[in-house]
Amino acid sequence: MRFPLHITTDMVKHQIRQGLKGNTRYPFVLMLEPLYTCNLACLGCSVERHTGRIEDRLTLEECLKAADDSGAPVVSLCGGEPTIYPELKELVEGIIARKRHIYLCTNGLMLDRTVYGQITPHNRLTINIHLDGLKRTHDQVCDREGVFDKALEMIKEGKRLGYRITTNTPSSKRPTWTRLRRCAACCKSIGWTGCFSRRAISMFRSNPISSWFARRFTTSSKGCSSCQRDID
Repeated sequence: MRFPLHITTDMVKHQIRQGLKGNTRYPFVLMLEPLYTCNLACLGCSVERHTGRIEDRLTLEECLKAADDSGAPVVSLCGGEPTIYPELKELVEGIIARKRHIYLCTNGLMLDRTVYGQITPHNRLTINIHLDGLKRTHDQVCDREGVFDKALEMIKEGKRLGYRITTNTPSSKRPTWTRLRRCAACCKSIGWTGCFSRRAISMFRSNPISSWFARRFTTSSKGCSSCQRDID
């Protein structure tokens, strides 16, 4: 998926400014994790990523300072589940006021409670909803039924309200392109803006569950078996 013109333009300007300053190493994207609390315990995620206490979150001031210190034109809000962050509205507004672009990476379950109707749509705000595949695959990986249907509902509602919505789908080591195409077609049919596809990797080899997930969903030459069932 191509970036929108206004984001691409700001990225080029950032690169030119850094070049004029003589900088050869500088960030384009800040991955900001305000908290490690999550409302899901997905099979491929490390325990640390969904068992954090809400009390241990970064303060609003710490988050905004990180954005200032990095100078990156794009801030990826992730975690944990960022829509649980109590100061999310103030954080988003603060980053936009600094003329940065935001990708709010979310499972979508809390959008109708903490984003829609709370945070005003803006061309610098992109809501990036994670989808592991179609219904059976996504619900299985998230270890909860109904998550896929909720995500689609939030995509449709977000578009209706004027938000820019994209999806993020991890692929196997040798991607099942039919699976990716059908997942994209499903989202496109309900009005989403675009799709990111990235390779699924194991970052937490010490976690037996994550290691099992990585072996099953990443190394198979045929891709994820449950994804195959989704498209058969």
